[in-house]
Amino acid sequence: MIPDTIKQTALKYVGKTEKPNNSGFNDAEFEKRMADTGWIKGSSWCAYFTELVWTESYKDSPLLPEIKKLFSGSATATYKNFDIAKWEVGTVPKLGSLAVWRHGNGWQGHIGIVIEVSELSFKTVEGNTNDKGGREGYIVAVKNRVTKAPYTANGLNLIGFVYPK
Repeated sequence: MIPDTIKQTALKYVGKTEKPNNSGFNDAEFEKRMADTGWIKGSSWCAYFTELVWTESYKDSPLLPEIKKLFSGSATATYKNFDIAKWEVGTVPKLGSLAVWRHGNGWQGHIGIVIEVSELSFKTVEGNTNDKGGREGYIVAVKNRVTKAPYTANGLNLIGFVYPK
């Protein structure tokens, strides 16, 4: 039941916050776990957070070494890596999947973990986000997202989902 494990692992981190300027986290154990994924001070951390969740969820799986290789500090590169490695990707959200967005048409993006799916929307747990609606990320929070949002040149555009095996 990997999707359920991913959901429960992601939810246990909700509320973890960062120190100003991406200089670390207010919880020393969380900071250590993030550093173990490759996060370094000053870095954006949404992709490292999803890597932390998936690597903890797959800790007893033979897939763990491959998963560690496919994640990147970049949300869009992570999506591309999983796609090239022939993991199933798609446009329909599924429990436990990675949801990946691109900022406008650029290379930068954002990534979260799907924890709930309904007909026209889905809920995620995302790191380096804002639970108050702003653009500056500072917390791990649950977000409500729509599946078919219109394209925006200055915002997030859903690329797709990477499904857990």
